Amino acid sequence: WREEIRLDHDAPKPGNSLLPQMASDAAGRVAVVWEDHRNPRPGVYLNYSVDSGRTWLREEMRMDADTAADFSGLRPGIALTKGGTAVVAWEVTRAEEVRPESPRDIRARVVQLAAGSGSKPSRQPAK
Repeated sequence: WREEIRLDHDAPKPGNSLLPQMASDAAGRVAVVWEDHRNPRPGVYLNYSVDSGRTWLREEMRMDADTAADFSGLRPGIALTKGGTAVVAWEVTRAEEVRPESPRDIRARVVQLAAGSGSKPSRQPAK
């Protein structure tokens, strides 16, 4: 067994990281997404490894950054293709307080997992 590592790098303060989802492939790529409450509105974050979990990005990526000021990103899911492309999907709501009856939409982002620890992958918004 290897030591556990922390994938979310926000400063310790009130705000939880929860609901992690993971996907991996036979080439050794591993990607993890989660719902994060470090900011006033919850967001969706991604961290990944291209070497079977030995190294990870130094800084996680916010998947819902384009709409972070107006929306809350909730309940993420992830899938990986054979070519190392991650597809991340999540619920969004504009409600000030997230409640079960809050109206929701689904958003997605495609991310090509790049080799090299700490490298920035390309991100394309879903069309």
